[in-house]
Amino acid sequence: MYHTHHQDVSNRVEQDGASKLGKGKAQKQKRTVHTVHSAAVVAKKKTASLPKTVVHTSSGAIVRKAVHRAIPRSSHPKLPSSSKQTAAATTTTTTTRARAIDIDARDQDDPLMATDYVQDMFQYFREQESRAVVNPYLGDNDDAIQPNISQRMRAILVDWLVDIHHKMKCDPTVLYLTVQILDRFLAADVKKASKKNLQLIGTSAFLIASKYEQIYPAPICDLVYVCDRIYTEDDVSMYARKHFDSLNENTSNIWFLCIRLQIISMETTILKALNYQISLPTSHSFLLRFLNAAHADRKLVFLTQYLLETSLHSYDLVVKYTPSQLAAATILIGRVAIGRNNWSPTLVKYAEYSEEDIIPIARDLMEENKKLRFGLTAVKRKYSRDKYLKVASAVLPSEL
Repeated sequence: MYHTHHQDVSNRVEQDGASKLGKGKAQKQKRTVHTVHSAAVVAKKKTASLPKTVVHTSSGAIVRKAVHRAIPRSSHPKLPSSSKQTAAATTTTTTTRARAIDIDARDQDDPLMATDYVQDMFQYFREQESRAVVNPYLGDNDDAIQPNISQRMRAILVDWLVDIHHKMKCDPTVLYLTVQILDRFLAADVKKASKKNLQLIGTSAFLIASKYEQIYPAPICDLVYVCDRIYTEDDVSMYARKHFDSLNENTSNIWFLCIRLQIISMETTILKALNYQISLPTSHSFLLRFLNAAHADRKLVFLTQYLLETSLHSYDLVVKYTPSQLAAATILIGRVAIGRNNWSPTLVKYAEYSEEDIIPIARDLMEENKKLRFGLTAVKRKYSRDKYLKVASAVLPSEL
């Protein structure tokens, strides 16, 4: 009896104690919440006049950007001149300390990229590219190497070659090597070119370049077809009398044989004039390397190719600048056009040119691009297609 009564009393005591303890915890929690709420209100009042901060996350990096809306512009603190100089010096030091990136590191496991000796290859290209710069061979006076050809005639021929190259779907290197062979042959002073045989020289140069750069060269029958207007019937008849005495002039294929033999004959003449030395670097060779150093996207690739192909029309650029200089100039213009930094430490390392070295060349290239005469539209039509992202209509920088 006593034990039962004592147990009931003990239970009531424990329940009363628990009830009081629960009320105490609840009151304590209520006081804590009230304190936190009061502190938050006070903090909010204190920070009401401070600039807000917007936090953006991109690729795991947090970028803090102050939005000064609460404070008027006139109340912003002004830095003293010494502080401005210190900030400018800090920015310059940060830019100077930027390091070049090893663009060959990611391709070390790819044997096709030849990363072990690719740098030596381009160093050799730099040593040999001076041979690709031709001496001036056009001019208005009789002392010019090719007095019968004008810059306008050369530009029309190059524009035609661009069109033929695109229709035959040849490798891009074929076009640049064709123009290089053409200029070197005309500057060699081996044969005086005329308006009549200038297209023949360009066709034979195209055949040589396609044989050198491609496994399957351009079919000579296709080249004969595109050269159907080089000679008149009288020219073909005269050539047939000279080389086909045993053939009848009315032979159905006499016209095809005459033009085919003239293309091959001119091919032999060009190779002998160049002493069979056609393995020289072109501007396209350097462009591929510089695009890798520039971390180019598709738009930059097509834009630089467009600019470099338009430079082929300019005789002045060919005789004045090396292939690597022209390639670097297109990279600079392209980066500015798409809103990227003009130059980078990686480009300085691999192009071996500073921004100051390239700016005058880029200005000349842009000036020549503006001078591109009406009617020479092969390059523009080519790069106005969706395949090339219509970069021909891109807005180029007005000045550098």
